[in-house]
Amino acid sequence: MNLLRSSCAALAAFSSSLLPLAAQQPLGHAVPDDIHIYVHGTASPTPDPSVVRFEQAMARVIDSGLHEDLFALATQDMSDRQRDEIRGVITHVFGLLDSVDWADLASREIVFAEKLSMPMPEFMMVFRSGQDEAGKHVSAVKKMLEGFAEMAQGAAEVRIVERRTGDVTVFEVDGAPVQIAAGAVGDAVIMSTSVHMTASAMKRMQNDGAGSIVEDARFRRSASEVPHGSESTAFIDIRSVLGMVGGTLNMAAGGAERMPPEARRLVSIADVVLQELDVFDHVFVSTQSDGRAVTSTSLMRLSDDFSDTRLAKMFSGQTPWKNWHESVPADATSFVFDSGMNIDEFMEMIAHVASEGLADFDVHPWWESRRWKEAHRIAGHLSGEVATVSFPTAGENGCTLGETVFAFKLEKTEGVANWIEGHLHALARFLKSRGQAVEIRSDDGFHEMRLEAFPWIRPTIGVFEGQVVLATSPAAIDRIDRVRRGMEPNIRSSDRFRALEIDDNDGYYVDYGQIDHSLGGIPDLVSAVGFFLSVMPEDRDTREAIQVGRLLSKIGPVLRALDLSMDYGGAIVESKSEDAVVTKRVYRHH
Repeated sequence: MNLLRSSCAALAAFSSSLLPLAAQQPLGHAVPDDIHIYVHGTASPTPDPSVVRFEQAMARVIDSGLHEDLFALATQDMSDRQRDEIRGVITHVFGLLDSVDWADLASREIVFAEKLSMPMPEFMMVFRSGQDEAGKHVSAVKKMLEGFAEMAQGAAEVRIVERRTGDVTVFEVDGAPVQIAAGAVGDAVIMSTSVHMTASAMKRMQNDGAGSIVEDARFRRSASEVPHGSESTAFIDIRSVLGMVGGTLNMAAGGAERMPPEARRLVSIADVVLQELDVFDHVFVSTQSDGRAVTSTSLMRLSDDFSDTRLAKMFSGQTPWKNWHESVPADATSFVFDSGMNIDEFMEMIAHVASEGLADFDVHPWWESRRWKEAHRIAGHLSGEVATVSFPTAGENGCTLGETVFAFKLEKTEGVANWIEGHLHALARFLKSRGQAVEIRSDDGFHEMRLEAFPWIRPTIGVFEGQVVLATSPAAIDRIDRVRRGMEPNIRSSDRFRALEIDDNDGYYVDYGQIDHSLGGIPDLVSAVGFFLSVMPEDRDTREAIQVGRLLSKIGPVLRALDLSMDYGGAIVESKSEDAVVTKRVYRHH
């Protein structure tokens, strides 16, 4: 398993080494400007802790011998001769893969690109090699591919294609729609799924990136609006991706007569949805790490006519939450304040998609029914703004409980309080009819429901200052009220929150959370199940379960190595331009 070990070494080297790249040809010059997905990463002296944890987990996988247990389980019904033959093939394949120094290739700078095309997507990888070592790496790739061609016994071949930009090593299988093509320019090693893609990439590298994605006006503009010096960037051309999906749907629509009715309706509705989403142009993401905190800034670029669309109407008129921090206790474990969308316009959008998408079908127009109009009327009371705050509290028996308060801002308050009270009492009558003891206590506009079956649950609901407030208990509402009145410190006094350096001004969307263990108790559960299975009495019926137990006993520590504890938060405070939405997110590891 040297390949796995070298892959881990590559991750470690990529995380810990830093090459001065300013004087070198940007690897993005190899990527064409009609690509759909582009990802670029550079080495860092302060890597993302998640990458480091992943490298440590992979090292555990190798050292544990987990692959041997998987092989034994998969081949348990085979003879020793069959097992040896398969093991020989696997060893040979990994030996060929290991003949390329992937650790060195991946230790400096990497670019990945994908183009969604028919009949198969096209892929490209570009690596920054060591000084004067690009040719050596391509030769190693050629040797590896020749080994695979030999295994194919005449069904594949490796050849050299001479181009003015340089030689391209090509591996192709008879009848396969893709190739593996590798070439080098300077210190860049380029690998793609076609000769044309690799050769054209080499040409762009030699022509200072003319026609490349990183020289594209849209790419350059978005790159200028996010932080510089990023360790990784990503560009997703949403409009082109949606166009590709739309083209596929149109092809499917051409054979609509052969489709079942449900499929034809789905294709028709999807076509309408794609037309509405056409206003999204692209996403640009930039990520940085200081070795403990990872900051990600994403920019969503909108089309020029976005303001005239139905989607724009859904978000027009929404205002940022004012002084949101004044309602969050200092010990809050999570919160979200979201300006949301206009509910009326959202329901109008649903009705539009349904009516347009199903216009050519004999379908009952449910979007014109009395029930839909009644639901629309009720939803019209909501403004779309939502907030939720969670925090710990001490229970009656000394244990720590979690409290949560939800708030939904109202567009119209008339009749809402009576509607809530009536439905709450109707629910109580239903529960009583089923033999459940229920008590409703009302005080100052709030209604608390007490269930004898669950005495620790005391859901409370009411209308307060133009909001529907729902909480896990009256004490939770009282706690928020004390914070609002300045009787207790708010989240601004929290060291953990301040460490994220999230903009705490009025925001359209602000969130925060604490994750003590991202996988919860899963690693312990897997290890425990593995232990008990592995110590079962061995016979013909339990042999497989015992092997599964061995696997789970080794998977548990790997999951434990992947388990993360961190704080996270993000904010959309304002757009940097009229046609973009910028979001900043921070993940701080413990």
